[in-house]
Amino acid sequence: MQAQIKADTASLAGDKATLGYAKIFAPIEGTIVSISVREGQTLNANQNAPLLLKIADLSILTLRAKVSEADVNLLSKDMPVYFKTFGGGDRRWYSKVRQVLPTPSIINDVVLYQALIDIDNNDGQLMDAMTTQVFFVRDSAVNTLIVPLGAIRTTNTSNKNVGEIIRKNGVRLETISVKTGVRNRTHAEVLSGLNENDTVVIGDQDRNANKANSLLGSQRRGF
Repeated sequence: MQAQIKADTASLAGDKATLGYAKIFAPIEGTIVSISVREGQTLNANQNAPLLLKIADLSILTLRAKVSEADVNLLSKDMPVYFKTFGGGDRRWYSKVRQVLPTPSIINDVVLYQALIDIDNNDGQLMDAMTTQVFFVRDSAVNTLIVPLGAIRTTNTSNKNVGEIIRKNGVRLETISVKTGVRNRTHAEVLSGLNENDTVVIGDQDRNANKANSLLGSQRRGF
């Protein structure tokens, strides 16, 4: 009888374990983003575990930015970035680079590396598979003097941060040396040589300067 009790106890434990297989527990806390099967559908779990649904933690999303091989060496860990979405208007999301994956993907013979960027999404405005335009910030300056790039003429090939600007001084145009700092695609920071509210010449500086000198010479002869 003792042996029979032990056998029944072992059989009961096995039945409880089998019953536990009928219960499904979520591995993480999150939001159900897709459901693959419905109630009453037959599943075949003999070969592999069937996919029932997908759960995602949408409070923090990971942005995968594709970077060309010509620019990937300029990226670094914790580098500040910001990006916009096609439907987000002028809103910017700010974050930092978590890591750059070493294995690239090749699309139409173009080598692209993925930079992983974690984004706080507590307001739920970002969703899966959105398209973004990402900007990596290599350097920045706050409350600084800037001029359009078209106003700067580079004179020192070894040091591109030194150049010349044609400034209007009353009725005269004068060439001054300036030292520049941070640049983007349209403007450059001026560290020295220029003051706020100065008027500068943009465009064909040589032609404008020659035209101004000729005009000034005529005025002097008139006087």
